[in-house]
Amino acid sequence: MKKAQPKNFRVYTTPSVHSATTKYVNFVSGVYKLADCCVSGQDMIMHRLSILKQEISSLIMRMSQEHFGANDTKLPLVFMINNVHFIVSSLQQLGISKGMKDLLVFEKDLQKSIEAYIEQILQSNFVGLEKIIGEYAKRPEDGDENEEGLQLQDLSNINTKQLETVAQDFTFTYKQKADSISKVIRQDLTQGELI
Repeated sequence: MKKAQPKNFRVYTTPSVHSATTKYVNFVSGVYKLADCCVSGQDMIMHRLSILKQEISSLIMRMSQEHFGANDTKLPLVFMINNVHFIVSSLQQLGISKGMKDLLVFEKDLQKSIEAYIEQILQSNFVGLEKIIGEYAKRPEDGDENEEGLQLQDLSNINTKQLETVAQDFTFTYKQKADSISKVIRQDLTQGELI
């Protein structure tokens, strides 16, 4: 998989689950079942599966950039979400015990992609709100966090006129934008229940 050239993998016009992903899931499903029932060689099998997991993740990332990343920042995320979610849901259905560590890594990757996707959608629909949040809140590196995981900056010099304008815009347009966001999510994600 390291030598695989993403441009050689056929991807159609939509960022849905790729056949390489389904083939990976079919293959590792059998190997995980084998690892669950075998006593000898489990460590070697699990090590090889971990390497394979890293390689499929890398391949999906490279394919997302190759086929969807040229003119768009959202479609590569959609491709990642659709493919990684397919892997996660398929492995969860197997009920594997030996591959739980790999499954947790896939779930973490999926969560990061979903968060980035949501952030992009919110930024494109609520530009002023995102700008204010960007100016007056930051994600903590090391330190105290409030419940949203953000640290508030000094609000004493906040531009109240800008805040009022953003609040009015939000009040008048949030329902339409929420409907629009809902439609976009259903259109983008093959597994609509993700978000």
